[in-house]
Amino acid sequence: MSDFLGFGTKLQRMQQGLILTIDWRCHSRVAIFLLALVTSCVAAAQDPNSLVEYPYRLAVVTDDDFLSSQSAWCDSALTRAQATTASSRPELRTYRFQPAGVPGSLNEGRPITGPRRTLCFWLDEQGRIMNFCVGVPDAKGFQRLTEEADEFSIVVQMQSEPDSELARTFVRKTCVKRVTRHYRELVPEIGPQQTFAACAEKLSNSLAADIQERYLLEQGSDVMRWISIQQHAEARRYWCAAMLPAIVTKDFETTWQEIAQSVWGAHPWHATQQDRDWATNLKQRNATEPIALQINWDPKLLGAEQLSKSPDETVPPKEVPVKVEPCSPVQLACLIQAMGKKPISMQFKLRGNAKPVHWIVFSQPDSDPTFLMAKDDQRLLELMKPQK
Repeated sequence: MSDFLGFGTKLQRMQQGLILTIDWRCHSRVAIFLLALVTSCVAAAQDPNSLVEYPYRLAVVTDDDFLSSQSAWCDSALTRAQATTASSRPELRTYRFQPAGVPGSLNEGRPITGPRRTLCFWLDEQGRIMNFCVGVPDAKGFQRLTEEADEFSIVVQMQSEPDSELARTFVRKTCVKRVTRHYRELVPEIGPQQTFAACAEKLSNSLAADIQERYLLEQGSDVMRWISIQQHAEARRYWCAAMLPAIVTKDFETTWQEIAQSVWGAHPWHATQQDRDWATNLKQRNATEPIALQINWDPKLLGAEQLSKSPDETVPPKEVPVKVEPCSPVQLACLIQAMGKKPISMQFKLRGNAKPVHWIVFSQPDSDPTFLMAKDDQRLLELMKPQK
């Protein structure tokens, strides 16, 4: 038995040698096979009854309605992208769908216009990020990203600590080889000890130069085209490779919002269990009493500029002698859904000018809500009087 364990120790040393010496650019498939074989042998040496498997799954974050969407807007494009790997990687045919866009319930049921947004993540069986891309890759790109995720996952699986220095060194060295000259010198400065936004800021000039060179587009010359191009997989290919050392092995569930906020330049829509419980509680209260909400508008939410104008910060909110619940747009969307109300508008259109909704009153469970501007405090008091 001691000889068997000693053989396992030798295999572990072989693993580390393979990680640091193989030229992944030329021999990636050979390297994957060798590392998978050696890793399986190490696992068997440490525990003869164990088998090492590497199931992956795909997570897709989009700007679809975060409450009502059942599938991604880019589902057909993803299906085409998966075509070349469908037979060999059946676990990637389905994906973890995370919609994070504007709810139609706050926009009169209309979709938000503008460039669409997607983030794709390759995860291991623990839900840790092994690779990612901005936009929807084509079939060739999807296969490449999957193979890259294989490489990183095998190395991570070999380490007792997923965030080990050896794994980080491998990821960094590999990413340096995969990026263009715009990013190469900055990759060693990208790491998990910094926020994703801080790392993205370091690469902002590199991304601008990369896009300008490949697409002949200067930043600020055409804002909508600039935003649209940055949401395409090929445009962000080398930027994503340079950013990978900052997020590889991080937990998807606790990281995706930070990444989406940085890439999209706006906060994604996401409801916590606390938000849903709040909506359920108010629905129950509304069965016996009127409910007044004061909207705390967040102009940094994705699509906020299309939903409503921001409130005038120079006008202080009025104090009213009734109980008013502070409410975020996310909570309001959850409440509209919980109550089964029809979609609403977050702004008044008066004489061609849009004015933001300040208060919303739910008088009766079976009646439509009443929308009030900041100046309508007397109307609020009337609506909140106890019913006789």
